[in-house]
Order: sequence, then structure tokens, then C-alpha cells
Amino acid sequence: MIMNMIDLSKRPVVSAIGHVAIRVKDLGAAVEHATTIMGLRVSDRTADRVDLTEGLSHHSLTYIKSDVEAIDHMGFEAAGPWAVEEIRRRVKDAGLPVLSDRPFDECLSDGFVFEAPGGWAIEIYSDMPHDQPLDWVPSGVRPRRFGHLNIAATDPDAVIKVMCDILDFRVSDHFRGGAFIRCNPEHHGLGVVKGPGKLHHHAWEIENMTDLAHLGDLLDDLRVFMLAGPVRHGMGNNIASYFEGPGQMAVEYYCDMVKIWNDETYEPGVWSEDAGDLRWFTRWTQQVPSPDMRIRQLGLPPAERDGASLAAID
Repeated sequence: MIMNMIDLSKRPVVSAIGHVAIRVKDLGAAVEHATTIMGLRVSDRTADRVDLTEGLSHHSLTYIKSDVEAIDHMGFEAAGPWAVEEIRRRVKDAGLPVLSDRPFDECLSDGFVFEAPGGWAIEIYSDMPHDQPLDWVPSGVRPRRFGHLNIAATDPDAVIKVMCDILDFRVSDHFRGGAFIRCNPEHHGLGVVKGPGKLHHHAWEIENMTDLAHLGDLLDDLRVFMLAGPVRHGMGNNIASYFEGPGQMAVEYYCDMVKIWNDETYEPGVWSEDAGDLRWFTRWTQQVPSPDMRIRQLGLPPAERDGASLAAID
């Protein structure tokens, strides 16, 4: 019997942006928004924490009750147990702070948490349970899957360097002092641009533009406007709409994002806001959110941690 041998040294160590955990003041309102507008389902609940999912995964979004609204952590799915150990080695060699030698999330066991530049807690794991039922009817607009995150970083180069050198992200496009980077064929899993040190939005893939119409109608029933869209972005070519979520976070629903299948031949683009070029944000209209609009004012910083980081991984 001939076995196909896979050279793991050439395989990227991170395969997906798995989830995000957000600290909010009003836990009940956050869960209400996630279930009635976003169409998510509660998969686990304690007195001060609720996990939510759109599909088989145990969770893609977590809300944690807190006196201060902030980003608790971001979860990146490793390509396997081998990749978790490889990332451990790279993090240790780079001297990055380790916040926990096991995942923060109780349903996970194979992984750890480190701190990226800017104070962002990154949870690395390989064993997210895929044990949730699919035969349920959402009350909101249920997305297909969790897609990506966008950060406005005070030092985007430092964040991008860690993501690319330690976690094998690849640059798809350069923009606003940073870059949109990917960990799988989808154009971006993480946007990192120059800004005030906040996670601006979390994004979810939907089936098609019909879902955006359903979302708009649902928000209209609640007398709430979208923050922006629908637009077709230049970067990523995805069709997107944005609405406000709990904790002063923006939420993006999108479809039709371009896939990059050949890392060897792909050449990153360079997008500019100079001379009124709006195509980075929209190919369809001449309207880009101005600095005084609500969407430009949203976002949350990383949570401050109690106690010192672990010195190293054992």
C-alpha cells in the first residue's frame, strides 16, 4: 500500500479564523442581538458567559459579562495538533508573552494563548468540537460561517510581522499603513491597518445578496439603519453590508469574496485613498463613510489582563 506523504513544514500552521470573544456590559442584550438579528444559536451558557454558533462548531462568538467593554480574545484554528506545537515553539523562540499554557475556552484542550503586539490575546487551538445540531430554524439572518476580523493597530507592521512569521499568514493587499492578510484561500482573514488600537468589526459569510436584503428588512422592522452598504469592496471583491453590534462593535455580513488558490503566483495589490480613489471600499458608488459617521467611530480595544503573563511555555 502506497501512502501519500505530506510535508508539514510547507503547510501553513493556521487554517482559519475561528472565533472572537467580546466583553460586554449588557450580556442579555448582546445575546438577544446575536440570536434575533444575526440568527445565531446559544450553544453554552453560564452566569457571565454565553457561547453562540451558526453551525456545527461549538462556538464562533462569545459574549462575556464585564464592567468594561473590550475584546477578550481572538481564536485562531491551527491546522492540527502538530501545528499547535509548532506555533508553541515559534512563540517561545520569538519571546512573545504567553497568557495561558492552555486555551481560555473550556471546550478546548489542545492549545494555548499568547499576546500579539498591541495587547491582543490570540488563542491557538486544534480541537474545537463540531457537535452542534444543524436542524434548527433561526429567528434572524443566519450566516454560513465566521469569516474575518479587522484591527486598527497603533503599530500594524508589528502585528503583521507576528501573523506572517509566527502564524504563516500571507499578504493579499497593502492598505492604510497595513495589510489585509490570509490564512487560507479566502482573500483575508485579518485586516490590519493603522489606527487607534481597536478591533473594528467581526465579519460573517452569507449565502448571497438575498441575505443582505433580508438583513436590511429585518433592521428596518426594528427601525435601525445599516451603517454602510451594500457595497462591493475593491479589496477582496466581496459584497458587504455593515450594522452595529453589541459593545460598540461593527458587524459585517458579506458574500462573493475572492479566493487566492496559488500563493506562489499571486502578487499583493496596493490600494490608496489618495486623489479620491474610493474603489478600495466600493466599486459601485461614490460614497465612503466620512470620519464623523457612526461606522468610523466603532471598535473595542483589547482587554486588560489581571496578573502577569507566563514567562514561557513548558
